[in-house]
Amino acid sequence: MKRYLSFPVDHPIPVLFIAGIFVVAGLFSWWVLPVDLLPRIDVPVVNIITHEPGASPADVEQLVTRPLESALQTLPGIRRLASTSLQGTSLITVAFHFGTGINDARQLVRSRISRVIRLLPAGVIPRIEGIGTTLQQVCGYVITGADQIRLRTIADRTLVGQLSMVKGVERVEVLGGDRPAWTVALKPEKLAALKLGVNNVVSAIRRYNQVETAGVLPRFGRDLLIRGDSRFRSPEDLAKVPVSGNGIETVTLGDIASIRPGTVPRHYEITGNGRPGIALIVRKVPGADTISVVSDIDARLKALKHLLPDTAVIHKFYDQSELIREARNEVGWDLLFGIFLAMAAIILFMGWTRSSLVVGLTIPSALLAVVVLMACFGMSLNIITMTAMALAVGMIVDDAIVVAENIGRHLESGALAPDAAVAGVNEIAAPDISGTITTVAAFVPLFAAGGIAAVFLKPFAIVISFALLFSLLFSLTVVPALMGKGSWGGAGKIPGIRFLNGGMSFTLRLLDVAMASPKKTVLIFAGLIFIGLVLPFLGPIRVLPPIDEGSLLLEYVTPPGTSLRESSRIGRKLSAAVWAYPEVSFVYRRTGPAKQGLQVESVNRGELTVKLKPRSKRNRSATELLAALRKQFAGIPGIVILYHQPTRENLDESFSGLPALFGVSVFGPDLATIRDLAGKVKKILEKDPAVSTIVNHAESTTGQLTVRFDPEKTALLNVDPQAAMDTLKAAGLGVFATDVIRRNRTIRVRVTLSGNALHTPAEVKRLPVINRKGEFVPLSRIAKIFRENSPAFIHRRAGQREETLVAEVDGNLPAVARRLQKRFAEMKLPPETGVTIVGQYPILIRTVESILFAALAALLLVGGILRIQFHSLKQAVVILATIPVSLAGAMLLVGITRAGLDISVGMGMITLIGIGVNNAIVLIDAANRFSGKGVLFADALKNAVRVRFRPILLTSLTTVAALIPAALPLGGGSGIFQPFAVSVIGGLLAGTFGTLVLVPVLACAGVKSDRREVGV
Repeated sequence: MKRYLSFPVDHPIPVLFIAGIFVVAGLFSWWVLPVDLLPRIDVPVVNIITHEPGASPADVEQLVTRPLESALQTLPGIRRLASTSLQGTSLITVAFHFGTGINDARQLVRSRISRVIRLLPAGVIPRIEGIGTTLQQVCGYVITGADQIRLRTIADRTLVGQLSMVKGVERVEVLGGDRPAWTVALKPEKLAALKLGVNNVVSAIRRYNQVETAGVLPRFGRDLLIRGDSRFRSPEDLAKVPVSGNGIETVTLGDIASIRPGTVPRHYEITGNGRPGIALIVRKVPGADTISVVSDIDARLKALKHLLPDTAVIHKFYDQSELIREARNEVGWDLLFGIFLAMAAIILFMGWTRSSLVVGLTIPSALLAVVVLMACFGMSLNIITMTAMALAVGMIVDDAIVVAENIGRHLESGALAPDAAVAGVNEIAAPDISGTITTVAAFVPLFAAGGIAAVFLKPFAIVISFALLFSLLFSLTVVPALMGKGSWGGAGKIPGIRFLNGGMSFTLRLLDVAMASPKKTVLIFAGLIFIGLVLPFLGPIRVLPPIDEGSLLLEYVTPPGTSLRESSRIGRKLSAAVWAYPEVSFVYRRTGPAKQGLQVESVNRGELTVKLKPRSKRNRSATELLAALRKQFAGIPGIVILYHQPTRENLDESFSGLPALFGVSVFGPDLATIRDLAGKVKKILEKDPAVSTIVNHAESTTGQLTVRFDPEKTALLNVDPQAAMDTLKAAGLGVFATDVIRRNRTIRVRVTLSGNALHTPAEVKRLPVINRKGEFVPLSRIAKIFRENSPAFIHRRAGQREETLVAEVDGNLPAVARRLQKRFAEMKLPPETGVTIVGQYPILIRTVESILFAALAALLLVGGILRIQFHSLKQAVVILATIPVSLAGAMLLVGITRAGLDISVGMGMITLIGIGVNNAIVLIDAANRFSGKGVLFADALKNAVRVRFRPILLTSLTTVAALIPAALPLGGGSGIFQPFAVSVIGGLLAGTFGTLVLVPVLACAGVKSDRREVGV
C-alpha cells in the first residue's frame, strides 16, 4: 500500500497529466451536455384519444371506450387502466409498471387497438399519445391581430412544417383559428317541390368531387397520362352540380341552395390577452436540450414572421427554458459562490498557504471529472444533478483537507516536503478511504429506487458517488504530488487561529463536563433528537418542493350545461382580473375542448396560462400570486377554480394520473350510486378545515334532446334512417359532404338547411324529413323526442365506473389523509362500492417507503463497513450514534425554517447517513492510535479531539459554506432544493457537535479508567 501511495510523490508529472486530461474532457463535456429542468422522465403511460363528434358521454362509453378497454385490459405489465368518456371524446390511460419502455408501451397498445378498430364507429380513429409528450411541452405561442382563417391556414401549411424541422422538436400542435368551408344552405321549399332529401344532395356532391387516373396513352415514344378530374375549384363549380329531383327533373345545386364561403364550426375558443388567435404548442423529443430547442424555435419564428400579415403579433405565453435558464444560472451561481465560501473557510483555518491552494484545486478538478462520466452515462445538466454538484463542493474538499492538513502537520514538525507528503498520506489513507467508501455505500441503495423517487434519487446518487470517489482519488494522488515538491517555508499565518483555539478550548471544557456526567449527556442528546424528529411533522408534507416557474395555470369550471358563450364570458372576466396584476405579462386562455389537442374537457371548463414578468421585475413570488388570486376569486358563486403551475401540474398528472395534488376516488356499479356516494364524500371533505376548492364531476350533468328513431314507424312511412339522420345534422352542425383542395388549402363543403336553425324542441319535432316517395314527414312521426340529463363525464378504472373528486389541501397531507380515511371508514357503503384517496398521497407513501428502505439499507451497509474496519462492534455502534444526531439536527432546522418535508429532505437524510459518520471515523481512528501508544483511552479521546478538531471543523464548515447559497431563498433555481440544503446544513452542524461531544462520551461508556483501548 505504501508503495502505491508513494508513487504520486515520486512521479508527479504523469499524475498531473492524467488529472489534466480529466479537466479538459470535463470542460468539453460541460459544453455539450444537454440542459433540462429535470432528468429524463420516461413514464410508461400511454393515452388513447378518440373523437366521435356529437356523441353523448354514454354513447362514447358504449361505442368507443368499452371496446378499447376490453382489448387493453389484458395487456401484460399494466398497473392502471382508466378512462374518461365525455361529449364527443374518449380518453383511455394505460399506465405500465416502471421499467417498461415508452416505445414498447406504445407498441403494445397499438397492436391491441388494431384488433378492435373495426368494431368502432365508421371514421373513428384512435390516436395514441405518450404522457411523456405532455411533460415535453417546452413552449407555447399565441398569434393574434389578423384574420383567423388566414392565420390558421399559414400555421397549418407553413409554420408547422418549418418548426417541426427544428432539431429536437417532436411535434407542433395548432389550436384555434378558423378552417375555411363552403356552406351549402339548402332551401327547404325547393327541396319539397323537387322531392329531394339532404342525402340526395350530399351524394351528388361526393359523386362529382373526384379525380381518377384513366390510363396511359402512348405518344411518339412517350407515355401520356390520362386523368379524369371533376373536382371543385370554386363555389361556382359547386353551384353547377346537377341534382336529380322527383325522379324526372334535374336541377343544379345553385337552384336549390345558396353557396357562400364560411368557416367550419368550432366549439372552443383561444385568446391571447383577450384577443382571438391561434396557439402553437411545441413539444420536444425526450432528452433534447430544452434551451436549444426553444432558442431555435424563437429564431425560426422570427425568420418566418414575414409570412404573417403585417398586423399579426406573436406572443409567447409559456417558456420552460426560462425556468431552466434561471434554475441553471442560480444553481450555477450557488455552485460558484459555494466554492468561494468553501475556499474562504479553508483559508480562514489553514491560512494563505500552498496547501490551501492545492485543496482548492481539487474542487473544479473532481467536478469536471464527474461531468465526463455524466456525459458517458447520457445524463443532462438539470436541477437534480447540479444541486448534487453543489453539495459535492463541500464534500469534495473533505478528503483533500484531511490529507493536506496531515501532510502540513508533518511539514510543521520539520520534515522535508517529499517525506512529509509520503508520511502524511500513508497515515491518513486508511480512515480517508474508509470514510469515503462508507459515504458512497450510503448512496448505493438509491440505485434500487423505483417510481417517482428514482427520477430524483438515481441521478443524485450517481453524481455524489462519483464526486466522492474522484475526490478520494485526487486527494491521494494530486494533493501529495503537489505538496511533495518544492520548499514550503512554514505554515503561514492562519486568520482564524483565535476562533479555532477558542473553539477547541470550549469544546474540550464541554467534553470534560460531558464525560463527567455521561448519563445526563446522553439524556440531553436524546431529548434534542426527539424534538428534532417531531417538529417538522407539524408543518407541510409533500412529494415535491415548491418552485417558482414564472407561470401560473388556472383551471376554471362553470356549472354543468353552461354554454360556450357563457364559459367564454366568464373566462374573459377572469382574464381581465388576472391581467390587472402588475406582475403579469401575458394571459393565454382556452375555453372548451381543442379537438386536436390533448385536453379532454367540456365547454363549461377552461384554463388560463399566465406568464409572469421576470423575478427581478416583480415583488411577489408565484406562490404569493396564487394565494392572492385564490382570495380574490373565492367569492365568485358557482365557479370552481384550481390553481397550479404548468410544469408542476404536468408532473403531478404524469405520476399520479390526476392533474391535482389530492383526490378521492369513488367507484360503484352504476352512475346513480356513484353520484350519491360522491355527494356524501363531498360533505365529509367540506367539513375538513384543510380541504378547499372541491370539484365533484359526478354533479356535472348536461341536458340533451334525444331523438330516438322508431324502426317500425320509419319502415311504415318509407323513411330512410340515414336520410333522416342527415336532415337532422344538416339542421344542426351540418353535414360535411366532401373536401376541396385549393391552393394547398383544404376547404370543407358543409351542407345545411337554410332557415331551419334549431332553437326550440318544437322546431326539432317539426323538422321535415323526405321519404322514398318524395313526401315530407315531420320528425316527430318517426322518432320519439324527449329531453334528458346525462353525465358530463363517465370515468372508469379497471373496467369499473368511478368518479374522482378533486380538491386542494393546505397543510400536512398525510395527517389530512389519515383523518379523512377514518371518516370514510365510518360510512356505510353500498355493495360493490368503495372510496379511496388518490393523487399525491399514494405517491407520497410509496416515496417515503422507498426512502426508508434506502435509509435502512444504507445504515446496514455503513454499519457493516465500520464493523470490519474497526474490528469492534461497540466502536461501530458509537460511530453510528452520530447519524440520529445529524438527522435530528436536519429535521430541527427544516422545522424552524418551515421549509417543509419533501423528497429533497429525504435525499438530505440519506446524504447525512453517509457523511455524518466521516468525522467520527477520523476521531475514533486517531483515538485508537493514541491508545495504541499507551495513552489511557479517555485521554486518547481528548487528544484525538484536540488533534482532529481543525480538520473536523473545517470539513463540516466547508460543506455548510458550499450549501449556504442553495439554502437561501434566491429564486426558482435554488428554491426547488432549498429544503435539501437546509436539511444537510442542520444535519452537519448537529453531527459535528455530536462527534466532538457525544461520540467520546459513548466511546468511554463501560471502559475502566485504566483501560488503554476499547475491546472488541
